[in-house]
Amino acid sequence: MVTKKMLAAGLAALGAALLVAGPAAAAAPTPGTGPDYELPFACGETWTGSSRANHSPSSRAIDFNRTNDLNMPVLASAPGTVTKVADLGKKSYGRYVVLDHGNGTSTVYAHLNAYVVTLGQRVDQGQMIGLLGSTGGSTGPHLHFEERYSGSVLTSYFHRATYAMGRAITSASCNDTPVIGDWNGDGKDDVGVYRDGARGGTFFENGARSIAFGTGRDNVFAGDWDGNGVTDVGVRPASGTTTVMRAASGALSRATLGDLYSLPVVGDWNGDRKDDVGTFRPDTATWTLRAANGALTRIQYGQRGDLPLPGDWNGDGKDDLGVYRPATRTFYMRVVAGGKQQPSRTAVFGTTTQLPIAGDWNGDRYDDVGAWSPATSTFTLRTAQPSGASPAYRTLRYGSGRG
Repeated sequence: MVTKKMLAAGLAALGAALLVAGPAAAAAPTPGTGPDYELPFACGETWTGSSRANHSPSSRAIDFNRTNDLNMPVLASAPGTVTKVADLGKKSYGRYVVLDHGNGTSTVYAHLNAYVVTLGQRVDQGQMIGLLGSTGGSTGPHLHFEERYSGSVLTSYFHRATYAMGRAITSASCNDTPVIGDWNGDGKDDVGVYRDGARGGTFFENGARSIAFGTGRDNVFAGDWDGNGVTDVGVRPASGTTTVMRAASGALSRATLGDLYSLPVVGDWNGDRKDDVGTFRPDTATWTLRAANGALTRIQYGQRGDLPLPGDWNGDGKDDLGVYRPATRTFYMRVVAGGKQQPSRTAVFGTTTQLPIAGDWNGDRYDDVGAWSPATSTFTLRTAQPSGASPAYRTLRYGSGRG
């Protein structure tokens, strides 16, 4: 017969055992279940990785090399959040970056000559995070790379296949990036993507045209440079500071602005129906807006790690500032009326794995927000209702996707 005293003793013993054992540990990721890691280099580039028995901190860490590799772009191997940006000087990793990919997984990029991301910043797969170098305890230019789980270095895999040391491997980090614009001049913004390629990149404008432009590893944007109501395209090399704007005729114009840490932004800052360029520094949340005559205006808006998202939030014909905060999935839209800044408008929308977008989806001259899922190339467009009713949502797929 089981008495209450015996049952209590048994439950106490079970509780003690659970305290000792703790919850069951999650299984380590495999090439089929973990993040979809890609080579941390540009689409089409071929690299060779190596290691050694006494390689610190593990023989599973990879040193990547190729000819003339100093200062070549180092890219995010998978989407993630920057959790470490450090400079250890002349020892160990030197300048290095750590990305968190969720569920205990992370990647390390070490011996960088420079890093171009900041703590808390959300990056997409294929986004540049630094330049290959020879800092720290390195004896020559190379990228020290690790795939980790719960702090331990794992055997790396790329394209869902385990990597064998000493083998040359070609990057398939040929990703789409969302680009929004009024491609046909009907007063409504539509979706588009920029696709990285081994020999350059291509803008695909949904329902309009495709334009081969850029190196394939640029920061990209779109704007109406001549005020004709049709959006054109532009690029800013990931390792440079000069924006290049392409007109419909193919004519190019340039503006040098910002530094390696700056992200390009575009907007009609003065309401003349022509877009101009600017930059946003995610580490200081500093905007620098450039007028057509070259004059610069600097504004502080947002916080460290925010993503820039300008738009015309009040329909006055002028674009204003906006940011997306990945940690809380919140859009913050700055509104200026009568020369005075009003309380920011906010919208909680999207997921931590999506990228923010903005555009005038219905032609009412008010920009609204949206989200893009890189895995499936799915756009979700949110349109606020003037009556105060719940926003309307529309989804569509455009692009190659990863899923």
